[in-house]
Amino acid sequence: MSIFSSLPDVLSRVKGTIQTVFSRTSSVKRSVGRPIGEFFRKYRNVLQLGAGVIALFLLTLVTVSLISVESAKKRRLPISVEENKPSFVPSEDIFLMDEPDFLPDALLEKQPKKWDAQDVRPFWTNPLENGAFQWEDNIKNTVDEIMEKTP
Repeated sequence: MSIFSSLPDVLSRVKGTIQTVFSRTSSVKRSVGRPIGEFFRKYRNVLQLGAGVIALFLLTLVTVSLISVESAKKRRLPISVEENKPSFVPSEDIFLMDEPDFLPDALLEKQPKKWDAQDVRPFWTNPLENGAFQWEDNIKNTVDEIMEKTP
């Protein structure tokens, strides 16, 4: 028995399977479309009423917005030329008065003072009072901290 002798039998089985699948899918398509059509026929009046209410709402919204825009335009008064005429401003209001001939007793600059050790003593602290090791430790810790943070 060769492969070609059983070929017509295999082809007839494939054809039957394809016809069965197509017949089932076409019946499914018809049954799916039916409930939707029936729904629209059954609730036709309700759907039309809902569409009308939505259209009326949109129409009202557009009308109100147009009215508010028009009223905002009317509130703006045009600027009249009469109100914006230049007015006279007295020169006393613009310019400073002349200075008087005398100046009060005021020192315009101070005499520089030379500081001596007595004047500085309340503000001075000796940084090496406790020894230099304190500053060395602070500097070393700061450098180590910077080096650790550097990538």
